[in-house]
This record gives sequence, C-alpha cells and structure tokens, in this order.
Amino acid sequence: MTRSQFLSALESVYGPSFGHTLAADLVLPGLGVTAFVALDEGIPPQEIWLELLRETDKSVEVYGFPQRAAKRVQG
Repeated sequence: MTRSQFLSALESVYGPSFGHTLAADLVLPGLGVTAFVALDEGIPPQEIWLELLRETDKSVEVYGFPQRAAKRVQG
C-alpha cells in the first residue's frame, strides 16, 4: 500500500471529512501516534491502515487490503 492508496482508502471507508479527522486526531494505541504522524515517521501505510481499522472496529477482512481489490477491478 502506498501513501496515496492509504489516503484513498481513508476517504472511501470513512468519508473525506471524518477520515481526515480520524487520521489527524486519533492516537492509534499500537503505534502511539496518529495515522498522519505515523506516515510522516515512515511507518508503512499498510501497517497504519490495519491499526486504524482495528481501532475503529472495521473489518480487516473486508477493508484490510483495498489496493488488492483495485488491482482485481483493473484486471
């Protein structure tokens, strides 16, 4: 997952406004920082994404790997 894929998934799953609010304000316990800070610190976007899903009770099985679903659609 790239940074741009992370941002796209964030907006797709949570909506543009709420997604960016979550990424800016919610400290992810497994990382000790917010999603945006974690990105800036170089933590892999996929790791951040999975932690965000877990913390917000979203299904990792459904939402965990959006880049794979996009590749299947592009075919």
